[in-house]
Amino acid sequence: MAGNIFDYLMWRGDITFSESAFNEVDNVILSTLIYTDFSKIVKDKGEKITVKDAAAAYSKLYGRKEFDKSLPIAQNAPVLLFAMSETQRFKNVALRNFVKKTDKDVGIQFAAIGTDISKELSVIIFKGTDSTMVGWQEDFDMSYRIVPSQKEAKSYINSFILDDSKDENLKKPKNYIVCGHSKGGNLALYAAAMCKDEYKSRIKTIYTNDGLGFDKEAPIWDKFPLIQKKITAIIPKESFVGVLYDCPVKQTVIESTDKGFNEHNMFNWQVCGTKLIKEDDTTFYSKVLANAYKNWMSSLKLNDRAVLTITLFTMLYNSGMDDFSKLSEDLLNGTFNIIKNMKGIDKLDRKRTMKIIGDFLAEYKNSYIEIKKGR
Repeated sequence: MAGNIFDYLMWRGDITFSESAFNEVDNVILSTLIYTDFSKIVKDKGEKITVKDAAAAYSKLYGRKEFDKSLPIAQNAPVLLFAMSETQRFKNVALRNFVKKTDKDVGIQFAAIGTDISKELSVIIFKGTDSTMVGWQEDFDMSYRIVPSQKEAKSYINSFILDDSKDENLKKPKNYIVCGHSKGGNLALYAAAMCKDEYKSRIKTIYTNDGLGFDKEAPIWDKFPLIQKKITAIIPKESFVGVLYDCPVKQTVIESTDKGFNEHNMFNWQVCGTKLIKEDDTTFYSKVLANAYKNWMSSLKLNDRAVLTITLFTMLYNSGMDDFSKLSEDLLNGTFNIIKNMKGIDKLDRKRTMKIIGDFLAEYKNSYIEIKKGR
């Protein structure tokens, strides 16, 4: 019988981790949980709090209905926290080392948390892109440079494992699982690949859930052979995110109950037992986007990618946008303000940006025709 992660908690929530080991569905649950804002609940150092106590603290602070409405996954993440807190499997899992950094001037949108599954195993989770403009800009910035969140993820994993190595209560070194969704999947891969070499053997599995890949020119590919066998890359059948750039391993395609970009939302992913339900391949439209995007990117110089990103987001910021949720609330006026602010952009940069966007649309059309012929 198929279901989603809430059904999994209902079906298997009474089974502890000592009875059934951490699995790919548990990874999806924790990679979703990080979309909850734990800023006032989980400390960045030292103190730990169980999932059960964190849910109680969240309820006391915010109630059970006042959730972040900017993204469906963020809106429902606290609901997941409450559901987890009522299960034997998750209620005593310890949360710790929550870090959140959002800074437009630095160009960073980052969050991470650690969980202690047992005395022998901890899971490090990186958050994906939220609705903030700086978060989306950082995704675009990945096309031409190493971004602040990637550097922060490397620092976080090194610090987390170092702190554990100093814990006198641990009789032997711990093992680790690293995971994340969307940009968080990219950060999980980056952090695991770039962390200290002596820590890599302690990392047992890395999950990237519909996570952004890496440009072929990114200075990381020589690090992947050391962790390649530990990577599990998961994408929904109509992935529009995980197919961007290149992934260091073959991706596992899974079933989702929705279509299009809504498949990116892990609440729609389908579960049976301890497994995600597998599909043979991605959809036609996912293939078209993947082919078009990669061909388009390979045709752009790094400077072109930088101009595209800087120009687009300068227009957005100049129009008063700092969060995409504001655009969705008033699409007509928001779009008008963005168009109006095109006039403030350097004429040559504006012309160059429009050509780059036009090249992508042409590439998408060519890919559509090419892949349709090959069906």
